[in-house]
Amino acid sequence: MNKFLFLIAVSLILMSQKCDHTEDGHDGGNHPFIMVKTTGCYGTCPIYTFKITDKGIANYEGMRFVSVEGKKEKRYTKKQVEGLFQAFENGDFFSYKDEYKGNITDLPSTYLTYNDSKKEKTIHLYYQVPEKLKSLSNLVKSFANSEGWVKGEKNQ
Repeated sequence: MNKFLFLIAVSLILMSQKCDHTEDGHDGGNHPFIMVKTTGCYGTCPIYTFKITDKGIANYEGMRFVSVEGKKEKRYTKKQVEGLFQAFENGDFFSYKDEYKGNITDLPSTYLTYNDSKKEKTIHLYYQVPEKLKSLSNLVKSFANSEGWVKGEKNQ
Protein backbone atom coordinates (compact mmCIF):
# COMPACT_ATOMS: atom_id res chain seq x y z
CA MET A 1 0.00 0.00 0.00
CA ASN A 2 2.85 2.41 0.83
CA LYS A 3 4.44 1.77 -2.57
CA PHE A 4 1.15 2.55 -4.25
CA LEU A 5 0.78 5.88 -2.39
CA PHE A 6 4.41 6.70 -3.12
CA LEU A 7 3.88 6.12 -6.86
CA ILE A 8 0.77 8.30 -6.86
CA ALA A 9 2.59 11.08 -4.98
CA VAL A 10 5.56 10.97 -7.38
CA SER A 11 3.24 10.95 -10.39
CA LEU A 12 1.35 13.97 -9.09
CA ILE A 13 4.58 15.85 -8.42
CA LEU A 14 5.92 15.10 -11.90
CA MET A 15 2.68 16.11 -13.57
CA SER A 16 2.49 19.34 -11.62
CA GLN A 17 5.97 20.52 -12.64
CA LYS A 18 5.89 23.62 -14.78
CA CYS A 19 7.00 22.79 -18.27
CA ASP A 20 9.46 25.37 -19.59
CA HIS A 21 9.25 24.24 -23.19
CA THR A 22 6.41 23.61 -25.56
CA GLU A 23 6.36 20.93 -28.21
CA ASP A 24 8.05 23.16 -30.76
CA GLY A 25 10.98 24.00 -28.46
CA HIS A 26 9.79 27.39 -27.25
CA ASP A 27 9.25 28.30 -23.66
CA GLY A 28 6.07 30.07 -22.61
CA GLY A 29 7.63 33.56 -22.84
CA ASN A 30 6.95 36.32 -25.28
CA HIS A 31 9.25 35.50 -28.20
CA PRO A 32 9.95 37.97 -30.96
CA PHE A 33 8.09 37.31 -34.19
CA ILE A 34 7.06 38.91 -37.45
CA MET A 35 3.75 38.16 -39.11
CA VAL A 36 2.00 39.18 -42.30
CA LYS A 37 -1.65 38.52 -43.11
CA THR A 38 -3.14 39.37 -46.49
CA THR A 39 -6.81 39.75 -47.34
CA GLY A 40 -8.71 39.33 -50.57
CA CYS A 41 -10.06 41.76 -53.09
CA TYR A 42 -12.75 41.52 -55.78
CA GLY A 43 -10.24 39.69 -57.99
CA THR A 44 -7.65 37.00 -57.35
CA CYS A 45 -5.54 38.63 -54.63
CA PRO A 46 -3.61 36.04 -52.61
CA ILE A 47 -4.94 35.33 -49.12
CA TYR A 48 -2.48 33.89 -46.62
CA THR A 49 -0.93 34.24 -43.18
CA PHE A 50 2.79 33.92 -42.49
CA LYS A 51 4.56 34.04 -39.12
CA ILE A 52 8.26 33.66 -38.34
CA THR A 53 9.88 33.63 -34.91
CA ASP A 54 13.34 34.84 -33.96
CA LYS A 55 14.33 31.15 -33.83
CA GLY A 56 13.67 30.77 -37.56
CA ILE A 57 10.54 28.65 -37.25
CA ALA A 58 7.90 29.76 -39.74
CA ASN A 59 4.27 28.84 -40.21
CA TYR A 60 2.29 29.57 -43.35
CA GLU A 61 -1.36 29.10 -44.14
CA GLY A 62 -2.39 29.64 -47.75
CA MET A 63 -6.12 30.07 -48.19
CA ARG A 64 -6.94 31.34 -51.71
CA PHE A 65 -5.16 32.35 -54.89
CA VAL A 66 -1.75 31.19 -53.64
CA SER A 67 0.73 28.70 -55.06
CA VAL A 68 1.00 26.90 -51.69
CA GLU A 69 -2.31 26.05 -50.02
CA GLY A 70 -2.96 24.77 -46.51
CA LYS A 71 -0.87 24.83 -43.34
CA LYS A 72 2.86 24.56 -43.89
CA GLU A 73 6.05 24.85 -41.86
CA LYS A 74 9.61 25.79 -42.61
CA ARG A 75 12.84 26.64 -40.81
CA TYR A 76 15.02 29.54 -41.92
CA THR A 77 18.74 29.96 -41.25
CA LYS A 78 20.03 32.11 -38.42
CA LYS A 79 21.52 34.54 -40.95
CA GLN A 80 18.19 34.93 -42.81
CA VAL A 81 16.27 35.51 -39.58
CA GLU A 82 18.79 37.98 -38.19
CA GLY A 83 18.65 39.94 -41.44
CA LEU A 84 14.86 40.07 -41.39
CA PHE A 85 14.61 41.16 -37.76
CA GLN A 86 17.41 43.69 -38.24
CA ALA A 87 15.48 45.21 -41.15
CA PHE A 88 12.56 45.84 -38.79
CA GLU A 89 14.84 47.39 -36.18
CA ASN A 90 16.58 49.59 -38.75
CA GLY A 91 13.23 50.44 -40.37
CA ASP A 92 11.93 51.95 -37.10
CA PHE A 93 8.70 49.95 -37.39
CA PHE A 94 7.17 51.24 -34.14
CA SER A 95 7.26 54.85 -35.35
CA TYR A 96 4.68 54.32 -38.12
CA LYS A 97 0.95 54.99 -37.85
CA ASP A 98 -1.35 52.07 -37.03
CA GLU A 99 -3.05 52.18 -40.41
CA TYR A 100 -2.71 53.52 -43.91
CA LYS A 101 -6.02 53.48 -45.73
CA GLY A 102 -8.14 55.49 -48.09
CA ASN A 103 -11.45 55.50 -49.91
CA ILE A 104 -10.52 52.85 -52.48
CA THR A 105 -12.82 49.81 -52.40
CA ASP A 106 -10.95 47.05 -54.26
CA LEU A 107 -7.49 46.86 -52.77
CA PRO A 108 -6.29 43.94 -50.67
CA SER A 109 -5.23 44.71 -47.12
CA THR A 110 -2.00 43.62 -45.53
CA TYR A 111 -1.62 43.42 -41.77
CA LEU A 112 2.03 43.54 -40.73
CA THR A 113 2.90 42.68 -37.13
CA TYR A 114 6.24 43.00 -35.36
CA ASN A 115 6.96 41.81 -31.81
CA ASP A 116 10.43 42.50 -30.40
CA SER A 117 9.60 40.74 -27.08
CA LYS A 118 9.11 44.09 -25.34
CA LYS A 119 6.31 45.50 -27.47
CA GLU A 120 4.11 44.49 -30.36
CA LYS A 121 2.51 46.51 -33.12
CA THR A 122 0.24 45.65 -36.04
CA ILE A 123 -0.08 48.05 -38.95
CA HIS A 124 -2.92 47.92 -41.48
CA LEU A 125 -1.44 48.59 -44.93
CA TYR A 126 -4.01 49.50 -47.53
CA TYR A 127 -3.38 52.78 -49.37
CA GLN A 128 -0.59 55.37 -49.55
CA VAL A 129 1.83 53.28 -47.54
CA PRO A 130 5.27 54.85 -46.97
CA GLU A 131 7.97 53.31 -49.17
CA LYS A 132 10.12 52.04 -46.26
CA LEU A 133 7.12 50.32 -44.71
CA LYS A 134 6.12 48.88 -48.09
CA SER A 135 9.68 47.52 -48.42
CA LEU A 136 9.44 45.79 -45.04
CA SER A 137 6.13 44.25 -46.04
CA ASN A 138 7.57 43.05 -49.36
CA LEU A 139 10.58 41.56 -47.58
CA VAL A 140 8.32 39.50 -45.29
CA LYS A 141 6.17 38.49 -48.26
CA SER A 142 9.29 37.25 -50.05
CA PHE A 143 9.93 34.91 -47.10
CA ALA A 144 6.30 33.77 -47.20
CA ASN A 145 6.37 33.13 -50.93
CA SER A 146 9.64 31.20 -50.95
CA GLU A 147 10.08 27.51 -51.78
CA GLY A 148 10.57 24.58 -49.43
CA TRP A 149 7.39 24.50 -47.35
CA VAL A 150 6.46 21.17 -45.76
CA LYS A 151 3.11 20.06 -44.41
CA GLY A 152 2.48 21.25 -40.87
CA GLU A 153 -0.37 21.50 -38.43
CA LYS A 154 1.12 23.59 -35.62
CA ASN A 155 0.66 27.33 -35.38
CA GLN A 156 2.90 29.49 -33.23
